[in-house]
Formats: sequence, structure tokens, C-alpha cells
Amino acid sequence: MVEATAPELKVFHSLWGFSGDWHEAIARAKVSGFDGLEVNLLHPSLGGFEPLRLIEALKVSQLGLIVELITGGDYVPDLSVTPEQHLVELSEQLPRAERLHPERITLITGSDSWSEALQDHFLEVVLDLVEACTVPVSLETHRSRSLFNPWT
Repeated sequence: MVEATAPELKVFHSLWGFSGDWHEAIARAKVSGFDGLEVNLLHPSLGGFEPLRLIEALKVSQLGLIVELITGGDYVPDLSVTPEQHLVELSEQLPRAERLHPERITLITGSDSWSEALQDHFLEVVLDLVEACTVPVSLETHRSRSLFNPWT
């Protein structure tokens, strides 16, 4: 009989609300015992930071990375942004996120204000984009978003 092993639990430090730079974030995560960082691709700390420098800094510190992608405005979407605009943003952000070599990409996308038929079509296209991605991708259940309610 082969014994099943439990998956390794990793704890990532979210940079949500963090206003420092990458060097400070890495140092704080390392000192606090985190396994990596989670950061929104549009986070100010990424402004002007070259992907290769970030990858190297994380590697030297032995920290992983999860990149969060948000479409349609901020964490709560702008209701005037169309599904097509969400998809364009997503198709532009996924390759940028992949270049950072994250362990995972998390999507916060869509809007719970759309009809079920529109949601279904939107998510079909999202899944096609995700399937083409070279990094594991998860879709977050998040207020005001397409997957806000796992029971729906």
C-alpha cells in the first residue's frame, strides 16, 4: 500500500494595502517566515520594476510569488466596463504575469451584474485564456465578481 502524502502548505504574504517597495516586502516576508508574496500585477511596488530583477530577488530570498490579476477597474468592478473590455484586460495581463514566473496566478474578473448567459459566455472565454497559460491559474470567489457565489 502506498501512503498518500499531504500537499505542502505554503503561506504567502499579501501586499494588499502595503505601500513600501519590493526590497522591503521581500525582507519583511522573509523575516516573518512567509514562503512568498502575493501581489496585484498593478500594485505600485511593481511600477518600473524589471521582471528579471524581481525574479532574481525572490530566488535569492527563496520566496515564491503569486500574481493577482484584476479586470474592470478595482477589486469591485466598474459596472460600465463591458465583458469584452474585461477579456481584453485579461488577455493583456496574463502574459505580463507569466513573465514574472509566479507559482500561481489568481484572477478577480467579471461582474455579478451580468446575466447568466453572459456570465457563461464570459467564463468560457476566460477558461480558454487560462488553458493557454503556462502557469497554474485560479479564479477567486470575490464580491461583485462573476464567481462571487460558489452555489450559483
